[in-house]
Amino acid sequence: MIKVLYLIPKPPDISDEQFHRHWREVHAPLALSLPGLRCYVQSHRIKHPGFGLSCPAERAAASPEFRVEQLNDAQQVVDVEHLEGFVAEENRVIWP
Repeated sequence: MIKVLYLIPKPPDISDEQFHRHWREVHAPLALSLPGLRCYVQSHRIKHPGFGLSCPAERAAASPEFRVEQLNDAQQVVDVEHLEGFVAEENRVIWP
């Protein structure tokens, strides 16, 4: 599967709530009319209280195996000091 991913910046003059509402309720329905589009998923950044044990991905990232094996391997090809991530909630608009 080929995917196109964008990190879309929000204009400073609208709130997070306005941005996400527009993206879900106005922009997403427009995708339904695009010819040939077989899958369209939005990933909305959500506020997250921090790392805890509530999420399997967080438990994995906090494990010794991640720190030793995964991080050491990633450092071979990733500038980990400048690596950024976020927690997102999927909004499946078109799903096969």
